[in-house]
Amino acid sequence: MAVDPKVGGLVKVGEDAYCQVSPRGEGNQGIFVTPEGSVLVDGFIKHCNAFMASLDSLNRSSPVRYVVNTHDDGDHFSLNHIFRRKGAVILASEVCRASLHEKMKEKVWVDHIRKYNPELGREIGDPADFIPQIGIEQRATIVLGGEKIELVFMGHGHSRGDLVIYLPERRVLFAGDLVFAGAHGRCKTTDFGGILRILDALSEFECDTVVPGHGVPVVGGGAEAIATYRDYLVTLQQRVAELVD
Repeated sequence: MAVDPKVGGLVKVGEDAYCQVSPRGEGNQGIFVTPEGSVLVDGFIKHCNAFMASLDSLNRSSPVRYVVNTHDDGDHFSLNHIFRRKGAVILASEVCRASLHEKMKEKVWVDHIRKYNPELGREIGDPADFIPQIGIEQRATIVLGGEKIELVFMGHGHSRGDLVIYLPERRVLFAGDLVFAGAHGRCKTTDFGGILRILDALSEFECDTVVPGHGVPVVGGGAEAIATYRDYLVTLQQRVAELVD
C-alpha cells in the first residue's frame, strides 16, 4: 500500500497494523486493530477528518480502547480529547503526562491547538481532556485480542518524555519523533547525547518495520531506518560544530 508523502494516506505496516501518514510529513498516527478493540498511537487535530475516515474504514466493529501518546508535542496528542470523551483510556510516559498537565493550565497552549483546526478547535471544552489518565514510569504491557502491545519509556531524546510502542508478534515499532524518515527531525527540544543512546537501544528491538513520527513508514527495513537516522543526526551535529567554529 504505497502512499505519496506529499499527500499522505493510510499505509499497512503489519497484520492489522496501520499508519496514517499525514501530508508533507506533518505527523503520523498509528492504528492497531484487534477483536477486542483498537489501539491508536498519537493523533493530530489538523488532519482529524482524514484520520477518522481511515479509522472508520478499519475498525467499525472494533471500538478504540486505548490511545498512546509518544510525547507532548501538539501534533501527537491533540486528538486525546475526542477519544477520551468516547471512553478511550489515554496513556503516555509519566514525564509526558506531567508535562501535558502543566501545559493545559496555560491558555496559550490550548489556543495553539485551536489554530491547527479552527473548526474543531471551537469544540474544545475542558483542556484537562487532553491529559492522559495513565502515566508510565518505565514500561507497561497491554494485552488486547490475545496480543501484547509493549509501551517503553526511553528517556529524553527528541523530548523529555519519549515513549515507543512495540508489537513484538508483528515486529513493528512505532518510534514517535525518535525517528524521522525522509524528513528533517525537529531538534528544538532534542538532547543529542540522549537521542543517540536511545537510537542505539532501539536497534536492539527485533523489528522489521519502523513507523517514524514524521515521514513514510519503513516496511521491511526497520534496523536500517534507525541506523540511517542516527547517522544523519551525527552528521548534522558535526556539520553544525564545523560551521560554529
